[in-house]
Formats: sequence, C-alpha cells, structure tokens
Amino acid sequence: MVKQRLLNVLMAGVLVTLGACATGPTQQLLESADGTGQAGSATGAAGQGGPDATGLGTEGDLSIDILDEGGSTEVVTGPAYRDNTIYFDYNSSEIRDEFLPLIIRMAKSLEDNPGKQARLEGHADERGTREYNLALGERRAQEVRNLVLLQGVGEGQLDVISYGEEKPAMPGSGEASWELNRRVELVY
Repeated sequence: MVKQRLLNVLMAGVLVTLGACATGPTQQLLESADGTGQAGSATGAAGQGGPDATGLGTEGDLSIDILDEGGSTEVVTGPAYRDNTIYFDYNSSEIRDEFLPLIIRMAKSLEDNPGKQARLEGHADERGTREYNLALGERRAQEVRNLVLLQGVGEGQLDVISYGEEKPAMPGSGEASWELNRRVELVY
C-alpha cells in the first residue's frame, strides 16, 4: 500500500512537472481549434485537413499535427505503436515516460479484476546473440512487471516470458523494423 502511494505521488509529480514545461507547440496540441482548451476530437483534426480520424497516415504510420508558434501546421509521423505494447530504445530496458500511462492503465485493469491473468512477453531486435537478446527481453518484461506490481496488482496475476529475437513484430533489418521489435507485449 505504501509503495502504491509512493508511486502515485511520484507519477503525479512527473505529470505536473511535464505539464509545467508545456509551452508553445506542446501546449497548442492540447487546445482545440475553437480555443476552448479542451482536447480536440478525432473528427476535428480530420476536418482541419489533418490526418484522418484513425490517426494513421497513408503508409500506416501514426500522424500527429503539431502547430508551431506561428500557427502553421507540421505533420510528424512515426511507427504505428500498438496499445498493448511498450517499446524500448536500443539495448535498453528503461521504460520511456511516454509509456507510463499505458502501464498505469494495464495495472488498473488487472487491479479491478483480481481473477484476471496477464503475460508480459519481452522481445528484442535481431542484433546481439540469441542468449543476450533472451536476457534483454527478460529484463524489459521484468521492468514492466515491477511497475505494474507497484500499482497494487497481485504477483500471481502476472507471468513473464522472453522471446528475445524469436518473434519479431516486423521482419527485416533496419531501424524501422528494429524499433517495433524492441518491445514488451501485454497478453491477457
């Protein structure tokens, strides 16, 4: 219980700090076109000539409209991340801040359903030896597990397995494939 409160306080501090840093283009992402300060709807973005309501660009990449301080729009694209997957940097098991809300949602879902079981599957890209990649996938899954457990989820609800490089999400060599293969997937 104490760990959960500590993590909640820590997460709140991080979110407040990040919110305080929002200026210019970042803040404009949070405002709708009519200036109400409310997050814009998916249809609002599409109606402004931005990406369609799915948020996916023409090549399956995630598209985000970013307004600069002059009011012009820049479209930024990146890989279409899946909503049950946490992605990692090269040779790292450190969880990026952008995936903390996803981990909190996972934990809340498991905490609200104590009979529910989940498996955390760790993966790595093809670089490195088979043994190294299995260990890296394990470290990644354990890091996610530790954060989920800090949210009050029972240890018996989570299993961890590493596939290393054996089950790529995107076959091929190159950063576009490797980026999608460095991941932990939550499977219910």
